[in-house]
Amino acid sequence: MPQLPFIKMHGAENDYIFFDGMTGPLPRDPGLLAKRICNRHAGIGADGIICMVSPSDESSDVQMQIWNADGSPAEMCGNAARCIAVWMQSKGRISEVCRIQTSDRIITAQEIHVNGELGSATVDMGPPELLTSADGQTIELADRVRLVLHRVHIGNPHAVIFVDELTDALVDGVGPQIEQHPIISQRTNVEFVVVRAANELLVRVWERGSGETQACGSGACAVVAAAVNTGRIPDNRPCRVVLPGGILTVHWNRQIGNIQLSGPVEIAFTGNVTDDS
Repeated sequence: MPQLPFIKMHGAENDYIFFDGMTGPLPRDPGLLAKRICNRHAGIGADGIICMVSPSDESSDVQMQIWNADGSPAEMCGNAARCIAVWMQSKGRISEVCRIQTSDRIITAQEIHVNGELGSATVDMGPPELLTSADGQTIELADRVRLVLHRVHIGNPHAVIFVDELTDALVDGVGPQIEQHPIISQRTNVEFVVVRAANELLVRVWERGSGETQACGSGACAVVAAAVNTGRIPDNRPCRVVLPGGILTVHWNRQIGNIQLSGPVEIAFTGNVTDDS
């Protein structure tokens, strides 16, 4: 069976297995392979896999294709985009800017720094789309618990819930119910948020197709957009988003529109995996 070279990278412990299709082979069935190698007990372990391929848009440097740990496709990942930018610069394929094509937009990474296996990058995620008003959307769960969601699209769907305390019961119990709630037309990522200060949010994330993850870049952007939209934090001020895996910085100038995500990247290790997909 063919061997596929891979790179394991993470941003604030939001980890992915990357395949560099610009220089090597790609999985024959990425979704099937993801279910096997993302398993943290029997595989390499990751929140999903990313294929880096030559872009179809000439204005881009690379195209990002994503599969969640359960094998389902995804549209966007902010932390994976930052990892790609660091990888592309480490290989000398870009200089100061990396233009990354996703399923519905082109995002631009800049302020890219590489120092051996460590790096950092800022990515312009484009404008967040606020799908609910400042009052949010009330839904009822199976146990008759009523919650207010603030839905945001930032290249992928998010449901943001402001709470007084972050608990396992919320993340593990409520997260899966909201992910597949019938009132939402497609599966959604879910963020639980405590506002600790005007420039600091505590967050835990339930990602569709992966379960709880240690961080989520697009989710960090979604919670800042929702917090600004509801008046919980001020506009146009860098916000620390504190997640179990680390700290991401999000800056949204609502008048300009685009939202920016910054944080660390680590190239953890490289290897080969058998493609039995």
